[in-house]
Amino acid sequence: MRDLKTIEDYDALVQDTAADRDIVVFKFSPICPISGRAENEANRWYQEAASNDRLVVAKVDVIGARPVSQHIAAALGVRHESPQVLWLDGGRQVSWHASHGDVNQGTLAAREGAAS
Repeated sequence: MRDLKTIEDYDALVQDTAADRDIVVFKFSPICPISGRAENEANRWYQEAASNDRLVVAKVDVIGARPVSQHIAAALGVRHESPQVLWLDGGRQVSWHASHGDVNQGTLAAREGAAS
C-alpha cells in the first residue's frame, strides 16, 4: 500500500496506472479511533488483496496530507469523509466508495470480488 503525500503523488498514480487496473484509495486520520479501526480492517484486507495484480492500493493521511485529501475530493466529486475508501475503475471514475463503519475487511473483500 503506497502512501500519497503530495498532489503529484496522486496525479502520477492516476496517470501511470494501466487502465486494466483499479485504484483503491484509503483516506484516514491518525488521531481518530474510528479511522484507526478502519485502518486495521483495511490492512487485514490488503494483506490478502496484495496478490491481486488488478489493484493498486494507496492511502492518504488526511491530516498530514490534507491538500492531497482535498484534491482527491475535488477531482472525484466525492465529499471528503474519514475514514473513507474510494474505488476507481479503469476509466478512473468512482465505482464505489464507503466511509466510517462501512470501511471493513468484509466490505472491501466483497467489492474486490464484484470488481473482478
